[in-house]
Amino acid sequence: MAPDPNTHSTGHRRPGLLTARAALILLLSLLSGAGCAVLLLAAGRALPEVILGSIGVVAGALKLFHELID
Repeated sequence: MAPDPNTHSTGHRRPGLLTARAALILLLSLLSGAGCAVLLLAAGRALPEVILGSIGVVAGALKLFHELID
């Protein structure tokens, strides 16, 4: 049987790249930014405005979801 690639030679499991909480916060923040981009594009905004607006929403959403999700 092949050794598990997620374990060290000592038998201890390696931690993942992200915790489930961090992955959820990032996912929700990116979805918020994508929603903002869709709304701004539907409103007829220029692409640079859409990008800058979405970045701002993602930044704010990261802080918000970090505080909400414990």
